[in-house]
Amino acid sequence: AADADPDGDGADNLREFVAGTDPTDAFSGFAVSIRTVPAITWRTIPGKTYRILRRESLTQGQWALLKEITADAETTRFFDTEADRTWFYAVEPVR
Repeated sequence: AADADPDGDGADNLREFVAGTDPTDAFSGFAVSIRTVPAITWRTIPGKTYRILRRESLTQGQWALLKEITADAETTRFFDTEADRTWFYAVEPVR
């Protein structure tokens, strides 16, 4: 039956057929992962340049420059797609 789940992995026979997995083996599932990406959002003045900085500790270490962005709207958002752990961020106006 298409809606049966003989291996109890949460995917019915139809989904397992479409994914090409074995409906009788719970370990042959279709794996999906999710990754959280930090989004830094702040109010900006169009035409003004801002630096996005990050460091591992809130109180220690040097700030590392991630990117300089020239705003083109009143709100700017930057996604740190390179983040591989918890970071602390700062945004500073440049000019």
